[in-house]
Amino acid sequence: SQIVTAANNTSEAEFIFSLRNTSAENKHLLLDNVSVEEITEEVSEVETIAELREGTAGGKYILTGEAIITFSQQYRNQKYIQDESAAILIDDNDGVISTSYDRYDGISGISGTLTSFNNMIQFVPDEDPGPATSSGNEVIPLRLTLGSIGPEHQAMLIEVEDVSFEQSGNFDSGENYDISTVDGEGIFRTHFQDADYIGDAIPEEPLNIVRRVN
Repeated sequence: SQIVTAANNTSEAEFIFSLRNTSAENKHLLLDNVSVEEITEEVSEVETIAELREGTAGGKYILTGEAIITFSQQYRNQKYIQDESAAILIDDNDGVISTSYDRYDGISGISGTLTSFNNMIQFVPDEDPGPATSSGNEVIPLRLTLGSIGPEHQAMLIEVEDVSFEQSGNFDSGENYDISTVDGEGIFRTHFQDADYIGDAIPEEPLNIVRRVN
């Protein structure tokens, strides 16, 4: 998808599409399934992260309910937040959020733009939400099987039992490791640069893992 921002307040717009390789020899290119959707600057209020995730990419929202920080890292100032309904990744590359938080702090009233990158729904903040509204919260990981993990679990803290790693050696950052259980297979991504297991030995025996869905 492509978001186009108008330079003025006109109520009409003309879109011109340019295609290459449209010769008969190349059987022409067909421009199909084109849709245009107006995105206003109006800020919509949502109470839960599940409602936020159902929003429109490019739309502006304010999350009125409290969300708990389950993980944060220096890379792009990212934070993973979760409430009882769902979870979402805050991608704050511009460092808009200046308040310092601890893991399991609660934040309320965060506002920003809903975006998506590599099929990962993200929330880009446009204002610092201010001091934590609670601290020391407990987030119980949702127990799932590898086969039951879906897009609705993105950014959520989960637990998977009896996981086996196919590779050996030590964990490196920025790598993908094959994992399996009796009911399915998956990928264990070490894309969290601040994770405390980087450099540790890859487990040789099955174990329960608690991680975020990325």
